[in-house]
Amino acid sequence: MTWAVLDLETTIRSSFKRKANPFDPLNWIVMMGWATKASPKPEGMRLTQQNQGKVTEQFIELLKGTKLLVGVNIKFDLLYILRDPAAYNAWMDYVAAGGNVWDCQLAEYLLQGQIKSSHMLSMDDMAVYYDLDTKVDEVKMLWEAGVATEDIDPDLLARYLLGEDLKNPATGEVTGRREGDIGNTRDIFLRQVERAKAAGQSRSILLNMGSLLASIEMERNGMYVDKELGLQLAGELAAELAEARKELDSYLPKDLPFDFNWSNRYHLSPLLFGGRIKYERREYDLKDGTKTFDPPGEKDARYAYSQQDVLHYVLVDDSTMSIGEYESRLLRIPDGLSDPVPERVQYKSGKNAGEFKTKKVKADDYSKPKTRMAADYWEFPGYAVPDDEWASSTEGLYSVAGEIIEELTSRPDAVPFLKTLGRVAALSKDLGTYFITEDGDGNQKGMLTLVGEDGIVHHSINHTSTVTGRFSGSNPNLQNIPKGNKSKAKQMFVSRFEGGSILQSDFSALEVYVQANLTKCAALIQALLKGTDMHCLRLSKKEHMDYDEVFKLCKGWRETAADGTVIEHAAVDEWDYKRTGVKVFSFQLAYGAGAATIAKATGMALDEVEALMQAENELFPEIAEHFEKRGEEIQKNARATSSFVMHPANPAVKVQIMLSRIQLPSGKKYSYMSAPAPAFLLKRGVTSAFSPTERKNYEVQGEGAEVMKAAMWLAVREFYRHRNWGGKALLVNTVHDAQYADADPSVCDEVAAVLHSCMESATDFFCYWFKWQLSVPVPSDTVRGDNMGEEIPYKSDAFKAQAKQLRSELATRYMENFNPAYATITE
Repeated sequence: MTWAVLDLETTIRSSFKRKANPFDPLNWIVMMGWATKASPKPEGMRLTQQNQGKVTEQFIELLKGTKLLVGVNIKFDLLYILRDPAAYNAWMDYVAAGGNVWDCQLAEYLLQGQIKSSHMLSMDDMAVYYDLDTKVDEVKMLWEAGVATEDIDPDLLARYLLGEDLKNPATGEVTGRREGDIGNTRDIFLRQVERAKAAGQSRSILLNMGSLLASIEMERNGMYVDKELGLQLAGELAAELAEARKELDSYLPKDLPFDFNWSNRYHLSPLLFGGRIKYERREYDLKDGTKTFDPPGEKDARYAYSQQDVLHYVLVDDSTMSIGEYESRLLRIPDGLSDPVPERVQYKSGKNAGEFKTKKVKADDYSKPKTRMAADYWEFPGYAVPDDEWASSTEGLYSVAGEIIEELTSRPDAVPFLKTLGRVAALSKDLGTYFITEDGDGNQKGMLTLVGEDGIVHHSINHTSTVTGRFSGSNPNLQNIPKGNKSKAKQMFVSRFEGGSILQSDFSALEVYVQANLTKCAALIQALLKGTDMHCLRLSKKEHMDYDEVFKLCKGWRETAADGTVIEHAAVDEWDYKRTGVKVFSFQLAYGAGAATIAKATGMALDEVEALMQAENELFPEIAEHFEKRGEEIQKNARATSSFVMHPANPAVKVQIMLSRIQLPSGKKYSYMSAPAPAFLLKRGVTSAFSPTERKNYEVQGEGAEVMKAAMWLAVREFYRHRNWGGKALLVNTVHDAQYADADPSVCDEVAAVLHSCMESATDFFCYWFKWQLSVPVPSDTVRGDNMGEEIPYKSDAFKAQAKQLRSELATRYMENFNPAYATITE
């Protein structure tokens, strides 16, 4: 396979929370380096701001006849190069024709099974792993000292990027070579290719690279934000938050002597479960050596004060009196002062003759009591009794994590302020993440601070930051925008085209379909093929009732009266509520939660959850069998690591952490790290165990992510094949099981059909690419709206027919007319 290595050195101006931001027009390319399979020795050129076009010329030349463009964090380099329309046009042609990338950072992450130590690896990390040269330290030091790239010595920068031949000083003979970034990237790539072939991971890695093509496009295009609306919504949220905080504070004692921090566990735990809070208050010394927190009254003689020099009159009885006190008493004589005022001593001779004799006397300075800030404690009685497992390592302190707050909120005797607390937390997160907030120093944060002058926010989609291979997001994180009516954030994301729409195609119940395909569960496959409502099916089994009857009670039904009148029956509230409980149960179960955990999360009784789990096992016995075998495989593959931790239940026991890996037919590997075993297993002599939740969760989430990546690779190639409809339609985001596009009204419906067909063809492509026949394809729902939050579904027969035809064309274009043999409905 032909390849070309590419790397850039750029200016490093930071803006919008991106270092060396490629979307900042003030940044430019200082040096470009490359190597190819035909000419593997690194080459490069120095550039100025005036001749940036040379980068495009060389880039287009590199793409010719190349199947893989290789780099480390190659997204960064491409986002710079693709700023030039000519380079972007050549890139679209390259990708549409089947060209791909190989990002060594992403490849290494996958080769190591997404283990945490493989996340976001640098080139130096990989160079050490492969026993290659590391970078020239001087360049790093100059950058760290704030020296701009363009000001670094050109020869030094060239050695950093391109490497250098080592010569004998006396003869000039080349005796060796020290590689730079280009040479190291080339060598890392070639070794990764060999490792991938040996491990059967080549196709898995290439699929991930295909999805990287899409995320590069999405970041390049960004999402358009109605900033004016965002600021308006931010103001509304801020007012709502202030009112909610006011309500929260009403639950605190009015005489509380310190500022209560609702987000601090050292404050919230004592309030919820009882306990004391340490705080600082002023403490005073008394003359008898004791201390008190009560402040002194006016000239309170019991307190200790700092001393001061006070001028006193010397009296004839050898005592003294302060001048102020003495003169005050003189003034009170006419008012009937009973005590006589003692005579003052006068100088009889000398220069002070006739003047009253005075002396300095040490006296209490009542304005300066002896005081300091000291610890005191405020005791709270508590609102709820905590579970023992919530206890933290700090005595008397309990966890106040989100899931615990949720459980406490769902209890019949719920703590009164927890719903408000949850609302405050959600509003604060929403405002600070997706809108804008300002601290006391005037520093602003939030997504609206990252919106450029063109109204675009260029979010980051991270490929190497999770243990399952799913994406994460940052600056801002558009992977976690709250769904439904939980937030107004989605309203801000609108089309950049006048009258345009945001398109969304979203896999339906992706994890459920993946679980069916992984476990080959016959009943689950048939239920999905028939379009069965899984939650009603589970509920019917639990209630020992007919599915159709339960479906009617949960969803409503219609019947025709004898006179032909159609009578609509609404869902029965009680049954709708039961179905909602089963729905939450289903998702918790899919992620590997146990009965007790599900009961806490849903508020359902433990015996009710256990009844549902029993019904689940009766309905779908293969699921439990599959994950039981998977657990055995993980245990069998376990190898000891050099890491040890203390067991929380018995610190005297040192626990050796185990590492295990499995590989699925897609070629993708998953890594599992053990943890200290639960206390009941420790009593049996088992110190380390693998998480049952991770055992179920990793491959379901992970393979779901691979189906999504297949859809992304198809979508970016199709969008590029259409040249983005002349720039009137753009891929803009992906969120776990959905892809988003921004489309002009003139092409909106056509683009929606293409996006929908790519999503619904994803399972077909997955089967074709990995030669792994799945049982049931994952369907997708496609919608449009004036903003990201509005969802108007495409349901017409014409749309479905168009998408079906497009799927046939995709099979011809990208899958060699592959026709998957999915399971069929059986009676």
